[in-house]
Amino acid sequence: GQTFSGAGVLVESFEEVDFLFLEHVYQRKHNIPWTVIETRRCFLREMTLDDLDDLYQLYRGEGITKYMEGLYERGKEEEYTKAYIKNVYRFYGYGMWLAIDRKKGQLIGRAGLNNLNLHGEPALEMGYVVGEEFQNQGYATELCQAILAFARKNTGFERVQCLIHRDNR
Repeated sequence: GQTFSGAGVLVESFEEVDFLFLEHVYQRKHNIPWTVIETRRCFLREMTLDDLDDLYQLYRGEGITKYMEGLYERGKEEEYTKAYIKNVYRFYGYGMWLAIDRKKGQLIGRAGLNNLNLHGEPALEMGYVVGEEFQNQGYATELCQAILAFARKNTGFERVQCLIHRDNR
């Protein structure tokens, strides 16, 4: 058989090729982040290195890192983000996305899906963080409902885990 070194995409049948497929191939080739989910007030898209300043601002919010890890120092976070974009988004087609307010174009949080090992079995975990000024306005519910619908349609998992510390109100 033939070897396709350097091929970014392999199409087995032209039945799977449509406009969205071609758009995604183009975006991957040119490192354009995918908008993955749209909700009434916001959308979830893949992150880029250009988003790091906004992410650091988000993580400075009161209590944001009380129950979750913060970001690395800048150099290490840039390397981690590059690897994440290249390996996680491209391999799984999901990951942790940025939640952007549709009207203002402003980062309001981060939400998405991660793979984990739970009791020795592969599992899918949903995680989210909403910026301090956007909390208690229903954004987390809106985002999580959309992510669960995405997971149901686009992953092979029957369940989605959401691990929350009991003191995290």
